[in-house]
Amino acid sequence: MKRINNYVLNGAIALLSTAGFVACSSSDDVTDAPVNPSYDGKSVKTQFAINIATPGSKNQTRMTSDNTQMSGSKFLGMQNIYLFPLTLESSDGLTSSTNVSSIIPLGSIGANNNNMHIDGSDKDYKVYNDVNVAVGTNNFLFYGEGPSGTDMNSNFEKGKLTANVNGKSSVGNINFKPVQIAAQSTYSSIQNEFVSYLNDIVGASHTDGTNTTNWNNMGDNLTGDKAVLKGAYDKFIKLKAGSAVAILASVQSLYNIVKPISDKTSSDAKDLANAICTKILNTDGPNIKLKVSSETSDPTYILSYDSSDKNYTEFPETQGLPQGAMILEYSSTSTPAFSYKATSANIGTTDNNINVDNIVYPACIEYFVNTPLKATNSDVITWPTTANSWDSDNWNSWGNVVLPSTRTIALQNTINYGVSSLKTTIKAVTETGLLEDNQKHFYNDLENQQVAVGEGFTVTGILIGGQPAQVEWNFLSSSDNFNNTVFDRSMPKGENGVITVIAKNYSDNNETSKPFYTLLLDNMLSGENATQKDVNFAIELKNTSNTDFYGVDGVVAAGQKFYLVGKMSVGDSQTITFPTDNDYRFPGKDTKRIFVQDYTTNLNVTFKSLKNAYVTIPDLRASNLQLGLSVDLTWQTGLTFDVSID
Repeated sequence: MKRINNYVLNGAIALLSTAGFVACSSSDDVTDAPVNPSYDGKSVKTQFAINIATPGSKNQTRMTSDNTQMSGSKFLGMQNIYLFPLTLESSDGLTSSTNVSSIIPLGSIGANNNNMHIDGSDKDYKVYNDVNVAVGTNNFLFYGEGPSGTDMNSNFEKGKLTANVNGKSSVGNINFKPVQIAAQSTYSSIQNEFVSYLNDIVGASHTDGTNTTNWNNMGDNLTGDKAVLKGAYDKFIKLKAGSAVAILASVQSLYNIVKPISDKTSSDAKDLANAICTKILNTDGPNIKLKVSSETSDPTYILSYDSSDKNYTEFPETQGLPQGAMILEYSSTSTPAFSYKATSANIGTTDNNINVDNIVYPACIEYFVNTPLKATNSDVITWPTTANSWDSDNWNSWGNVVLPSTRTIALQNTINYGVSSLKTTIKAVTETGLLEDNQKHFYNDLENQQVAVGEGFTVTGILIGGQPAQVEWNFLSSSDNFNNTVFDRSMPKGENGVITVIAKNYSDNNETSKPFYTLLLDNMLSGENATQKDVNFAIELKNTSNTDFYGVDGVVAAGQKFYLVGKMSVGDSQTITFPTDNDYRFPGKDTKRIFVQDYTTNLNVTFKSLKNAYVTIPDLRASNLQLGLSVDLTWQTGLTFDVSID
């Protein structure tokens, strides 16, 4: 996902009169002041503005400029802005049962490249006119949204949440939900075609007179070419990754074993081999058919899909899902057959496969504050322009409630991000330039391979587990449902759209890949004595080594994607600095967790081996994951994880 750009929109919000700041009267003066001419017996009409802080103006407990709104000084704009005027005994009295009597919608603020100045001018606030605020109001809820996705590509680029804000009758009805990337029902027909294709291959047979030889039932104690075909079968049915890329790599490997046998002038397995080759190419298939793109004297045959339909040739990535999300299993029952695993995960089993239905887009930028207001009958000329100066402003002479005489209103606290940011870097560390794989686990007679790092592996995405199914009005979850997994595949790109995040062996030990940023929801588990959860994650990389290697659960073919899994843990020795001022309304204050709204968590990943690479995505909630990463966690603006994958 794109970085929430170099803007901490820590803006304070102010409600202004039509004039400017001349003087501030005391709260007693406000009580005795003349009634505002716009007072209609219930409300007063005001003009107000959102004050936008300049980058870096807020102290370092907030999301830093490097991790927000993108690199540079571009403000991305704000939309779907709503104010909820409330009458409370105190801000601490705001609960999910608090009723909402009215909602004030505010016009959007456009993006601007001019160093955060609104409308290209030198002012840092947006003025709104003639809005009614009820007398007796003493608190506001503020919500705003940054750019949000409108289709699959922009959902990854900008993030996406379903915001249920407008039209709510109580605070408890306000919520924000992650958006599912793809339901199984939308691609089940494609799965069925791939399964049919694979099962046609394993069901290949040849009939000679009255004798039929089935590839899936050749028997034992075979010799010569028949033994070769039987060995190829035993290897082929171990196929676990069900993406189009993985299936192509598997059938290509099979074709290179079988085709030389079919080309022989004399072989007792020639005809069966030819039948298998015919099934692999499947030239009459409507969607899944292959062609021989290249033949060399090795002999090595290079196959490719003979179709332009990316729904099939790039499945499931065209559907928005990670390549490793599609998982195959093979049943050797009376009717041997492949099938795709069901989307529901079974925690505690040996497989612990991810629930694809719970894979969601990253969050988008959301803004939020729960704050008391300050009111005066005086006009205002000058307002603080930075978040720090706003927080340090002396409000002692202001009243705390809207009165018939009120002309100027200010939101006492600055606006926070409602979401958290994860900043990730990755590198390989090896003295030899080689990484050991897991081949011996699958073939006892073979040693583990040493895979050259070379120019490095391209980082194509990240998956973060333990995300809430929903957060409430304060951007915290009220339940223990943290079963969602965020998938972020929007990586920084250079010329010609080439991804520039590379995991390699950097010469400078302190050097890492380019950072990439993911927006997430706060993962605080509510409850007085709740134990905050660790968070598992998986880095998605592309095998650019030109070598097939073995990980935890199978072979990772050249060009195929694989996953390295790590854990971010909340340790007793770790600390995080929360705001100390009493008036700073910060949900979950002083509760240490991995992702904190308005904070940045730093994740620095190092891997030293390929033994624990996954070809398919495990369920990141599982307790028996093969962790290829270790994490050293500290907080700066948020948590920092230095993760080493052995």
